[in-house]
Amino acid sequence: MTGRAHITDDNYHQAAMRPHSPEPSGYVSPTYRRWVEQVERDARPPADTFTLPTTAAELESMTYAHRARVYTEDRALYDRLTSRTTA
Repeated sequence: MTGRAHITDDNYHQAAMRPHSPEPSGYVSPTYRRWVEQVERDARPPADTFTLPTTAAELESMTYAHRARVYTEDRALYDRLTSRTTA
């Protein structure tokens, strides 16, 4: 016998199918809001804070990638800071 066979006039409202999700109330949990903010923040590209060095010491303290960027963006500045002569 199945569960539906026991439906009577007294309990038919309990057997009626109900939707699995309630109507949206507009409430959004703080955790979900923080997650959405993090996703939006991560979707934006990071701000470019790179600046060209003004002294040889600043150039020396840079990472290899930043030194290469100085070399490609301003070859004359790189040569001046590394005391190279252009040929």
